[in-house]
Amino acid sequence: MTALNRRVLRPSRSTIRDNDEAVAIARLLKQDGKSVVGWVYLWEASVLSILWTSEDRRAHFVDPPLKPETLSKAWSTGVTDAVVFLKTLAPLD
Repeated sequence: MTALNRRVLRPSRSTIRDNDEAVAIARLLKQDGKSVVGWVYLWEASVLSILWTSEDRRAHFVDPPLKPETLSKAWSTGVTDAVVFLKTLAPLD
């Protein structure tokens, strides 16, 4: 677990327009590999954000693994907190 697990990781209003849409692209899972604690969303502007579904925000796995090009595009937006956090998570085997 990283220190970022306890932070709310969502884009600022300045990076997302009111009419932008996002799609869930991955689940964040607890150490048991089964319990979902959050979802990763990809916005039209290539920004990544996290919707936590549990008060327990200790994610250990991301499923499915995020593509390197998705992470790279998200990094280039300048909204990097979620990218830094997601890179610390292991893929679910």
